Amino acid sequence: GRQDVGCASSWGSNRMSDVHIDIPCEQINTWLLQRGKLKKKWQNNLRDIQAKIKEARKLLDVEMQEKFEGDAIGYFEVLKIISTLETEAKQQGKNVKTFFGGYSSDLLRTWDEIRQDYLKDNIYIAESGRTLGQRLKYDIPRMKKLVVESAKQIADLQRKVTDKEKLSKNWRVKFRAKCDELGIRGVNVARELQGTLR
Repeated sequence: GRQDVGCASSWGSNRMSDVHIDIPCEQINTWLLQRGKLKKKWQNNLRDIQAKIKEARKLLDVEMQEKFEGDAIGYFEVLKIISTLETEAKQQGKNVKTFFGGYSSDLLRTWDEIRQDYLKDNIYIAESGRTLGQRLKYDIPRMKKLVVESAKQIADLQRKVTDKEKLSKNWRVKFRAKCDELGIRGVNVARELQGTLR
């Protein structure tokens, strides 16, 4: 079915609480495009940013590359990378910013340019909208299916454990009955049976 997201917006309103808009998640970017919040070529711009990220990723140290290995780096990951690089520079006693407010390191400048590219024409919103739509349309249903399958496997295993416990109890009862019939305790069966033959 249709999955709606409630978007509080202040566009054209003085108070955010005055506006509530329900938009099907897979149509967020279309909705933003129709209202002029995104440019028509936002996907081309996003591809250009992703190409820059691919190159900038190679400039990161091995530890940082491993942190994001296998993960797509999007806007929010770019912010984390910038924050981490700033923290590392401060810990090393380096000046993070120049006198004019720009970054002093080439690496930080590279990642900050990527951040600025995301902000231009609301590309970061478009990326987030696309990601949200994909999560709701594909990832969450897949996870729900996985949870249901896992719950079924757990229930099956619990049933098997219960069945084995019942079977074990039945065999213990039969064993005890047979020991009583033979007049042995059933602790060391071989020795006790030899004792009955004497």
